[in-house]
Amino acid sequence: APREGRVALEALLGRLEASCAQWPLQGGKFGRNVWVLKPGTNSKGSGVECMNMLPELLHNGETMPNRIVQKYIERPLLLFSGRKFDIRQWVLVTS
Repeated sequence: APREGRVALEALLGRLEASCAQWPLQGGKFGRNVWVLKPGTNSKGSGVECMNMLPELLHNGETMPNRIVQKYIERPLLLFSGRKFDIRQWVLVTS
């Protein structure tokens, strides 16, 4: 039974990868995302932490309110002059 379960999971994973163009950006099957947690009230990099495990990320969010969470972008899109830029999107989560 474990062999059949693994085969079924791999087939499902293949379907997910084929249907989601952003799959590699989500960390792929290894889940190697890096998330940057920033305090909402500090500045100049004070209190910034990097995490890659969802339980750790959620625990920090519960114990320390007023946090900003950002996905670390490994290969950012650069302007013609080789400079990075950002587009900011704000989301309010109420529950």
